[in-house]
Amino acid sequence: MLTDFDFDVSVEDAWRAFRISLADQLSQLDQGDEYTVVQSTDEFPGGPHGKLTFTVNGSRRVRCSVAVSDLHTTEICRLDQMGQLFGMGFRPLQARDRPIIIECGRRRIDELSATAVRALREIWEVVHPTFLVGGERAGGREPSMPVGVTPHDPDDLRRLVLESLARQVSHPISIDDDGDIRVPTGDISSWMRMCTDEPAIEFFACIVSSVPDAFEAAHFIATRAARWPSITLRLIESNVYASLRLECSVFYDANLTSAAKKWIAFVIEDVPQIREELATPRLAWKPEPEAEEEDSPALPDQLVVVLHLIDDGPTSAYEVAQVCDLNRRTLMDCIKVCNRERGKWSRYGEEADDPDEVEACSRETDKWLSTMKLLLAALRLVLKFDRRRRYYAELQARKAATNDH
Repeated sequence: MLTDFDFDVSVEDAWRAFRISLADQLSQLDQGDEYTVVQSTDEFPGGPHGKLTFTVNGSRRVRCSVAVSDLHTTEICRLDQMGQLFGMGFRPLQARDRPIIIECGRRRIDELSATAVRALREIWEVVHPTFLVGGERAGGREPSMPVGVTPHDPDDLRRLVLESLARQVSHPISIDDDGDIRVPTGDISSWMRMCTDEPAIEFFACIVSSVPDAFEAAHFIATRAARWPSITLRLIESNVYASLRLECSVFYDANLTSAAKKWIAFVIEDVPQIREELATPRLAWKPEPEAEEEDSPALPDQLVVVLHLIDDGPTSAYEVAQVCDLNRRTLMDCIKVCNRERGKWSRYGEEADDPDEVEACSRETDKWLSTMKLLLAALRLVLKFDRRRRYYAELQARKAATNDH
């Protein structure tokens, strides 16, 4: 049985996927190109919104620019935001419009992407990547057509991989006696090998050695592996192995780069959590027996009101925020309940045999999913309101302190 959807984990997963995708886009920028990421104005149209503009300068370094006009309109708050940006590595550019910029070489694009995500979340309090629009690449030149090469055998594929890595990485490339290429994944050893059964590259690692309870490790893989759709987890004897396979009937540099980023992010960010959860038998992730329908927890009162509002007609995020008393904890609780109900009805639909019952379960699943999205939009509004209240409270406190002196 699949465990309930974890909202907090899903948000982090979404930001990680966005960060990897952004790095892929930035790696393809050339001089004359421009790539923008903009905060949506749908839920809160007034005031400045976050906008990051990515270009390539004359030294072929990738630049991220922030216009001062996209920061807070109050001087004290704007200076506070500028201080946060400077702490992340941004600096003012001595130009007519004086944008705030950060630059990096091609080999540090992942770091630039991570800094951009941090700015979106901390400066403009973007809750989830779905609240971003844009992602448009513009330029005056014709886009270049990537050139692929068809490898003849595993040795030829290995040669293409090594040539590609030599163009992209600065550290020495390590190859073991079997011809496997070591992948830099910190304290966890992992490798890349050429498959012999088909033209493909496989990243692999033993991520957990000697699990204390093989049955629970198998249950973990059966119920949690779907969180990493591109990763395969296997339990062999008492060890857990992970792998990622990249099909290479035609080899492209960009495909190798994308796969390597996914693999490295998984090993460095997710494997430590997997190790922790499998370190001791009978952990918290083990699913509890399903409660009977009548034992299901009651819906929060605020969520009941929101559902009635939706039934009555179009409902705005502002109305939902008001119903939840502009309280972020209340909204988070409602969001988690929606996810629980969405997962429950989705499972019912998978288990149902009657077509009418399947359709009814699908409608319920869609209803809870759309309600969750509306609650997310309301949560974004509340975070905005909280931020502004803090700013104005600090402003009043500073004015009072000035008057006392």
